[in-house]
Order: sequence, then C-alpha cells, then structure tokens
Amino acid sequence: MSLKKLASLIVLISAFGCGPVESTSVILDAEAACAKAEIEHADKVQGAAYYYFAAEQYLDKAKEEQGYSDFEIAIDYGRRAKKLADKARSIAIANPKSSQ
Repeated sequence: MSLKKLASLIVLISAFGCGPVESTSVILDAEAACAKAEIEHADKVQGAAYYYFAAEQYLDKAKEEQGYSDFEIAIDYGRRAKKLADKARSIAIANPKSSQ
C-alpha cells in the first residue's frame, strides 16, 4: 500500500470517528455543567429553575439523538444544554437567597 493511500485511509477513518467522539465530549461537558448547576441549587432558585430544567431536557434529548447515531443533532442539543446549565448556575450564584 502506498503512503498516499495509507494517508487517505487514515483521514477517512478519522472522519467517521469525529461525530461519536465529539458528541460524547459535548454531552459529558453538558452533564458536568448540569451537575454544577444542581450543586448551586439552580433547580430551586427563582429565575434559574427554568434554565436548569431546560438544560436537563436538552441533555436528555442529546443522549437520545446520540443513541440514534444522529451525532450532529446530539452535539447541538448538548451545546444548548451546557449553555443553559451555565446560565442557571450563574443566576443561582448571583441569587442564593431567592430559593423557592
């Protein structure tokens, strides 16, 4: 096998592995962000609860789509979940006494 064919094969194999690897990484980041938000009681702080529960729902949907091998959608949902969880956490930190 020539070096050019081998390089093409490596690139091809890498391209197929990107979706599952990236979606797993994004979902793990979103799970960590949701856990951090939960530690700050974002599920109980007025104003943060909406973002926290939305993040949880997006995270569940990301996992579902990953299970269907729809990695692009899983990545999108995972990124949305992380963004919402980060927002919930920041609101919870800013308003610690406004828990319901």
